[in-house]
Amino acid sequence: MIRTASSIAAILLFACACAPGNEYEIRVDASALEDQASRAVAYGYLPGKDDYGELASAELQNGRATLSGVVDYVRNVQIDVLPADDIYPLGRAEFVLEPGLTTVRFLADSTEVEGGQYTQLAFDSWRGDPEYSAADEERRARFDAMAAMSEEEREEREASRVEWSEMTIESKREALKPGLIQSRILREIYTTHEDPVMRFVALSADQGWIAKWDLQEDSKAGRSMGFLEQIGFYESLERELPGNPVVAAAADRIRDGYERYLTASSIAIGTEIRDFGAVSLDGEPFRLTEVLDDNEYVLVEFWASWCGPCRAEIPHMKEAYEKYHGQGFEIVSVSLDEEHEDWQEASIEEQIPWIDVGDQQGFDSESAKLYGVQGIPANYLARGGSGEIVGTHLRQRKLDDKLMELYGE
Repeated sequence: MIRTASSIAAILLFACACAPGNEYEIRVDASALEDQASRAVAYGYLPGKDDYGELASAELQNGRATLSGVVDYVRNVQIDVLPADDIYPLGRAEFVLEPGLTTVRFLADSTEVEGGQYTQLAFDSWRGDPEYSAADEERRARFDAMAAMSEEEREEREASRVEWSEMTIESKREALKPGLIQSRILREIYTTHEDPVMRFVALSADQGWIAKWDLQEDSKAGRSMGFLEQIGFYESLERELPGNPVVAAAADRIRDGYERYLTASSIAIGTEIRDFGAVSLDGEPFRLTEVLDDNEYVLVEFWASWCGPCRAEIPHMKEAYEKYHGQGFEIVSVSLDEEHEDWQEASIEEQIPWIDVGDQQGFDSESAKLYGVQGIPANYLARGGSGEIVGTHLRQRKLDDKLMELYGE
């Protein structure tokens, strides 16, 4: 009876978005960032499978701003404080968009969030956990130590780094410890709580669910099991909260993620690279097979203007291109930008000398679906003519080593 009552209340909360009392107010305090921040932007999933976008924004005055509106559907959101150039956020916080007041304070090296009941359960539950805090502190210390390394030390570390696939289960568990703790705490909420809205926001907040399954001896089978379990959780919520587009879209995303995972898993060394079409910045048609026929090796690289790690790879790729292009090495960069202007501006800034194509469909592009791309950067090195894949996800030294192996120098 209690379960039924809470479910009805949750459905009413989702359905009566415009009723009095459903207003939200987000107070942002970034004054500790010493006038570096100029704007606060809240992002979240809009009704629709891949519609992640801006929900509200405000200019900062003396380091402070207030964002307000009406909660259409309770969901998890993030808020960024951005500098004047709007490129990379100076700070980021996650919480639940729900009726009432949420206060977000951006400090020099952390954020503080005070929100409503859903934020408290979905985020404060693990943020304030002593075991999580200790593991996260260890993780931060490792990152700080890496940031303090010299270029030479970083190269030495990269050369001696053990591949993830070769690490022991215990080493992986230690590396994933913060995410595993977070996932364990949130899992308790989304498998036992009576309120389906609470289960939804806790499930959405669980970014570490896949880590547990990756620790199985057979990680591929484990990850498939993890996806199927998550799909089951979301489909149960679809039945409890019928007609809610945010829940339905979240279920669509996890199903799409599983399909892409299966696709990506089927693309391995020794298999044939998949042909696709796109257009250049000037609108010229492109097909991968034509490039394969004209070159000895072709690197297909997925990137986007907004992807910092992608753009950080470009200088190193230029070195490889300059060294091996004359010997039949070609690169095809596939932009996953949705706006032509963003793609063009980034390409000009980076002075990309190789083939640069896209179709402004983002992760819904033909090529991204064919390769099961879920995150970038991602790349595939194929032999010309046959299209046989000889390397995947080759970054920095890995790319150098592979090209030296293939070209013998």
